[in-house]
Amino acid sequence: GFLLAELGILLVIRNPMLSPWCPLMLMAHPVAETLFSIYRRRIHRGHHPGHPDALHLHQLVYSRLVRLAGGSRTPSERLRRNNRVALFFWPQTLFAALLLQTCWQSSRYPVGFTCAYFAFYVWIYGRLVSWRSPRPLIVAFR
Repeated sequence: GFLLAELGILLVIRNPMLSPWCPLMLMAHPVAETLFSIYRRRIHRGHHPGHPDALHLHQLVYSRLVRLAGGSRTPSERLRRNNRVALFFWPQTLFAALLLQTCWQSSRYPVGFTCAYFAFYVWIYGRLVSWRSPRPLIVAFR
């Protein structure tokens, strides 16, 4: 995480025409995951933010969507199911990268996308943690 943050800062410093929000937009998921994990652990549960747990979004996607989609219990099938979790996050990252191709000098779209992603993150997290997964997502992982 520190290396990615440093690369994002260097990218903006070496390219002054680039909006400072562009690196944050590309790293919206890790930033949202970190901030939400700190909130969830410290404020919501009263634990130290550094203690591990199994409530990260990618773990919820696996346990609530991918694993429920079925399949055999062979090691190769379990690995294939584990790899399907990435399919949940790729469209968001691809959309951010394509959007940045057109608006890298502006801060308006990167700020909007980052805020929208944070709202999406909290919404989808709430749905998955309460076992109310959106139906299209369940069908997509079958």
